[in-house]
Amino acid sequence: MKRTHLSLNERYLIHACWVAKLSMNDIAAEASRHRSTIHAEFRLGSNRVGQYCPHRAQQRADLARTRSIANAPRKPPAEWSKVKHQLKAGYSPEQISGRRQLLGDLCPISTQAIYNAVLRNDWTAYLYRSRIRRLLKRPASRPWQGKSTSIHQRDPEVYLRIEMGDWEADCALGKKRDKKRTLVLVERQSLYERLVLLPNGTAAVTAKLMKKALLGSGLSFNSVTTDRGSEFSTLGETFPNKAYVCDAYRPNQRGTNENQIGRLRADLPKGQSMGKLTQAQLTRIQDRHNHTPRKCLGFRTPHEVAFNGPPRVAFRT
Repeated sequence: MKRTHLSLNERYLIHACWVAKLSMNDIAAEASRHRSTIHAEFRLGSNRVGQYCPHRAQQRADLARTRSIANAPRKPPAEWSKVKHQLKAGYSPEQISGRRQLLGDLCPISTQAIYNAVLRNDWTAYLYRSRIRRLLKRPASRPWQGKSTSIHQRDPEVYLRIEMGDWEADCALGKKRDKKRTLVLVERQSLYERLVLLPNGTAAVTAKLMKKALLGSGLSFNSVTTDRGSEFSTLGETFPNKAYVCDAYRPNQRGTNENQIGRLRADLPKGQSMGKLTQAQLTRIQDRHNHTPRKCLGFRTPHEVAFNGPPRVAFRT
């Protein structure tokens, strides 16, 4: 039987049975409703002391239906077109909804409504998580011989993200045999990132390009933390007292950087060659990620946090 909402007359009947002190089962039998429906109705229409009122229940039910209608596919088509464009740009439904609320959009759309639209319009391929290829990270097979300082000697305030200028770094590979790789630098407080194309994985080239990227980022530089990869073995000499290294097999000590590389896999899938990748392509990816709102930043973008800039209110088409 198709489920229908309770009418006001049915609520009057339930109230009369409640005044007569009938049991829940007896009220359900009188109203020809399931016992769980009666329980839900009493939760909806009762006040703090447990007194049921049919008018109160009707008002709350009408208000709930109004909220549901607000998330139904009755939004203007132009708004859903914007949502589709943002999904294609890599925004998650939660980021889209939160960003609209932050900017005071006159047509708010909830996260669940966007997910419903994704299913309704077959936009699943645009979801960020559907584009990520999840593979286990394999541990390094050779010991690390670098001169960087242990992460345990790093200033404890770095963990609190109080001051801007503390970075994390790692390399993202395409295919194992590729010479080219992407150096991913992330500032811990703002999540602002710099992507640098490395022609090879030698320590000298990595240190040179990393120094250029960090000092030319426009942000302060206090420290950089890496894993025990051989490409970072000379950072202790390039950045004296500013280069720190994690413990072996502890990627969680660079959680911000690991999360950022995971986000990049939607654009740079693991197993796909980086042989034809250019710095211009990386810069476009970098700019898109730096202008994507993040929940942990209050739905502000890394660029806004890093440079205290105004929010972007339009998207380039």
